Amino acid sequence: MQSDNKDNSAGRVVGDLKKDILQGFFAPGEKLAMARLKARYNVGVSPSEKPFRSF
Repeated sequence: MQSDNKDNSAGRVVGDLKKDILQGFFAPGEKLAMARLKARYNVGVSPSEKPFRSF
């Protein structure tokens, strides 16, 4: 059950990050710091690492 929550959180972060990139929330060439992603998307380390593997 906890694995499902991590997968759902990771999937949400991937979608939200893509949306933020396309909408210009992050500047072109800006480094995406893990601490900032964790805070912005209100997730722990594991869900915030998944977007980097899916891009």
